[in-house]
This record gives sequence, structure tokens and C-alpha cells, in this order.
Amino acid sequence: MNPFKPFTTTEYFFRPRQILIRLSRAFSWPPPEFARVTLPWGDPLTIRPAEVIGASIWFYGVFDLTVAEGIGRLLDPGELALDIGANIGQMTTLMRRRAGPAGRVIAFEPHPEIFAELAANVPVDTTDPQLAPAALHQVALSDADGEAFLAAGEQWSVNRGVAKVVTEAAAPANRRWKIKRTTLDQMLPGAAKVGLCKIDVEGHELKVFQGAARLLRERRVRDIIFEDLGTFPSP
Repeated sequence: MNPFKPFTTTEYFFRPRQILIRLSRAFSWPPPEFARVTLPWGDPLTIRPAEVIGASIWFYGVFDLTVAEGIGRLLDPGELALDIGANIGQMTTLMRRRAGPAGRVIAFEPHPEIFAELAANVPVDTTDPQLAPAALHQVALSDADGEAFLAAGEQWSVNRGVAKVVTEAAAPANRRWKIKRTTLDQMLPGAAKVGLCKIDVEGHELKVFQGAARLLRERRVRDIIFEDLGTFPSP
């Protein structure tokens, strides 16, 4: 067994400096509740190193490299990008960097605690001339307007990326939040064209697509990156 094999992964192979960062953090005291890091594309981000998303960024420099790579390759300067299920904003910052000042980014995150961290990580009043303007919405995208419930799930304390939209009956009373929901068709009226749409909403993806029927029918979304928790071929 090669003890150095873990350091040949993409996150380290193309950013050798991250190996030193990983080693220094592995042998240091546990980090505090929050830590400030710099992402590979240069933007700062406040994370929680003790939970799944934060730990990945803390040790590897990035969370969900495949999605980040897709965004980096597909989104062009000057385009509109959507981050549906933005969490703490890592992908939103990448979209702003890629779309540039002539572009625009809209991010959606319904969870109140996470939205507050998203807002801190993605300041809409930034003076950085290289970033696209951003709009943040504390709302869940679905197939209709109204209210819904967000269930935290059993692993919430260590993985804050698994909250999902559910019915009131399916949401445990001690781990749920009442949230607002709307549709993408409502949020993007007119003739706006989307260069890239990323969707990660823990099994609610089909509802998001149903709420974007007009947008999709008119072919106003060029590229979509989405997570599908169903068995292929799923609905």
C-alpha cells in the first residue's frame, strides 16, 4: 500500500501547496467553530471545519470538486448563473468569479441559519470589480408558491447539506423549519437567459424542474448541473 497515494488526488496534484496545508492542519489543535479560508479561485469563505462541507474545504481546499470543475468549464463571462441550494456559498463565489462584472448570479438557500452564513460569505455590496453582482434569496424553489417545511435529518450536527423540503407530517417537530417556497418561473419572469443552473436540493430536484416548466420549454437555460438521488433512469 502506497502511503502517499491520497496526496495524488486532483485537489493535491494540481495544488501541491494544499498538501502542506493539509499536513499542518492534521497535526494542529482542532479548529474553532468557525474558520476563515481562501478558496482556490481567491475568494475568502467562513466555514465550520467540524462538519462535512467545512471539513472538505478545510483539508482539500474545495468541496465537491466535480461540480466546481463543471461550473468553471461551463460558465462564461457575462452570463447569468443560478445556485439553487447554495448552502454557505462556495459555488456562488465561484460563479461570481467566472461570470465576472458583466454577468449576474442569483443564489437560493431556504435554511435561516445557513442563509445567514451565505449572506456573510457572499456580500452583495462588494467593491471587487472582478465579481458578478449577486442576489440572495432565502426561499426554496419548488413547483408552487406557498409555505413548506425543511427537515434537518439525523446527521444535521455534522452535515448541514442534507436538509430537505418535506410535508409537515414528514418533518420531525424538533428538527424542522417553516420556510417559503416559490417557482423558478416566478423568480425569472421576462426573457432572461441562464447560462448555467446548479441544483442541489436533496431529492427535491424534480419539483424545481416542474416549477421551471416555462423557462425550460422556452429553452432559456443552456446548461444544468444537478444532483439526482433516484435510481437511473429516474423521473
